[in-house]
Amino acid sequence: MKRVLLAIGIICVLAAIIGITIHGQTSSQPQNQPDLVNEQTLAGLPTQVPGTIDTSHLGKGVVAPTNKWFSGIALEKTPQAVYPTPLSFLPTSNTFQIGLPAVTADATDIFGEAVDNITATIQGATRYEVTRYDQLSVDMTYYAGTKPLGVVTIAAGSPYVFFKAENPTTIDASSSGTVTLHGNQATIPTGTNTVTVAGFSGATLTQATGQLAASVPSQGLVSFYILPSGAPDVLATDAGNRITGTTVSYHQEGNNFQTDIGFTTANNRPTIIGALPHQQGAAKHPTALQYQTIYGAMPTIASNELSFTTPTVPLQDELDISKLNAQQKSLLVSTLNQDVNTTQFNALDTYYGGQQLYRAAQLLQLAHQLNQPQLASALQQGLSTTFADWFSDDNQSQRYFYYNPAIHGIVGVTSSFGTDVFNDHHFHYGYFIYAASILAKYDPAFLQHYESSVNLLVADIANYQSNEALPLRRNFDPYFGHSWASGDAPFADGNNQESSSEAINAWTATALWGETTHNSALQTEGEWMLSNEVAGSQAYWLDFNTSAQPYSDGFTKSVIGMNWGGKRDYATWFSADPSAMLAIQLVPLNPTMVALAGSPARIQQNVQEALPDGNYNTSLGDYILMYEALSGQQNTLSIAESMSNQNIDTADSRTYLYAWLMTNTR
Repeated sequence: MKRVLLAIGIICVLAAIIGITIHGQTSSQPQNQPDLVNEQTLAGLPTQVPGTIDTSHLGKGVVAPTNKWFSGIALEKTPQAVYPTPLSFLPTSNTFQIGLPAVTADATDIFGEAVDNITATIQGATRYEVTRYDQLSVDMTYYAGTKPLGVVTIAAGSPYVFFKAENPTTIDASSSGTVTLHGNQATIPTGTNTVTVAGFSGATLTQATGQLAASVPSQGLVSFYILPSGAPDVLATDAGNRITGTTVSYHQEGNNFQTDIGFTTANNRPTIIGALPHQQGAAKHPTALQYQTIYGAMPTIASNELSFTTPTVPLQDELDISKLNAQQKSLLVSTLNQDVNTTQFNALDTYYGGQQLYRAAQLLQLAHQLNQPQLASALQQGLSTTFADWFSDDNQSQRYFYYNPAIHGIVGVTSSFGTDVFNDHHFHYGYFIYAASILAKYDPAFLQHYESSVNLLVADIANYQSNEALPLRRNFDPYFGHSWASGDAPFADGNNQESSSEAINAWTATALWGETTHNSALQTEGEWMLSNEVAGSQAYWLDFNTSAQPYSDGFTKSVIGMNWGGKRDYATWFSADPSAMLAIQLVPLNPTMVALAGSPARIQQNVQEALPDGNYNTSLGDYILMYEALSGQQNTLSIAESMSNQNIDTADSRTYLYAWLMTNTR
């Protein structure tokens, strides 16, 4: 890629040092995974540290956890609330607040903001650091100066918060309710909830002037949990089984991927785990306890493992135009000529630059399918030249990638949508990786020269290895079933993701690149993430059950524009138009994304909400028309022919639009 700024030997030492990541390990993935991070290619990148992500809350040797549900407590100088679900959690230098959010809804939003049902103050604490994390759980160590007082552990899907003392410590707990003490367990009603605090391993609870104090010896444990009022207390039995980490594994079984999420406890006993809507159906050992969350009902199980399946999504890198008639193919050849003549590769940022590469790659594929060698040659030359520019060692170029050693990531030099703080990398690099997968089919020299460069982009968003200079699966969350887009999550509502479809495109691209490079482990990982992201997209963006809570509590829309940790919005970052809410869940509709075809009636409902006047000739209307074709709508091509070029998206083309409509109309 870019010129070597440091000697390769020095960079290799740096890579070895910064490779000390603290992540959970997967346990059932394919073995003998080839390394994605080539040290020599990484050494060829310039290094830059913009300094806009705060790392003051990170312990020594802990890699910055960007794009996680808990990024706001790790990467913000003033910590933000996070949502392990069902609880909310907010730390300060000497306290942490725990709440059970009340879920409410209005016409356009579903709310579950952080609440303070109980505040625990750690006497003498002056700061905290994130000292361990994996894909679902995180430890925060509180210190008095340099002396560690204790470790707080939270985990996605866990109704518990654990505090284990490293040195004798006192915790003062305050709440609006009246404390009732039962030996080493205290209950505190707080209106609609009941907080429970329990001491273990020598921790003792005392009550004075309405407040609760816990004296915790070294290695003693205090557990916190909150129950909805009137709910059975099935949590007391396992409250002393402190979670110490989680594991994630996956494998394909027939037409499904099975995901197994393991919760390790200090005493090897079970814990209680909440199951989100997309995880239900395979839950063993159910309890009588259920929570309401912004994503829907959350039943709980007593187990050390949550296992669930999601349908395998067939991987496709081209539209099947083989059955089109001569007239249809002639029309495609005509539009292909026009689209090739208007193809540009001039964007300097990774989003629009990536979309330009992706668009050209789809045209390249169609040019080969339509037996148009001259057009294919022109597209291939443009793609090869542009990739070479992005990956070149010419430091005069305005397009290149650099390595941020402080955050452990690959960044395009021209920031867009906050890529310098690691926003949206999977959206952007998905386009690059997808285009590279198509180009490599027809250009062996490109694959030979730039495989390791593309691998770095893949590793930035989807590394399947830990202990490398790029972290394990930066964006994808195996518990919540979708990815997180914000790098440092500077929001009171937690992290978020807007474009579920561009995440789907990223994992499609990852799987295709694995197939192209004969890396079966990468292909399997990509297909697993694709399976989950599609299931998450349908469950939480496009095809949720509007008659169930929380939607039935007043939410009137059929799609969600943005999902957060603490709320869900009928909104986007870029437009308030109803068409934008749907279209941003469809971009770029690569051939694999026919998987978004659900109930024809629901597709029509979503389209009617997005375009109540039936006018597709609007920004992003091309994707809505393509989506509607999946419902069996028959006149879509004639509508497309009347659309203006300016309303065909940057990642789309008239040729691809027509080909999609011709091949996907039922």
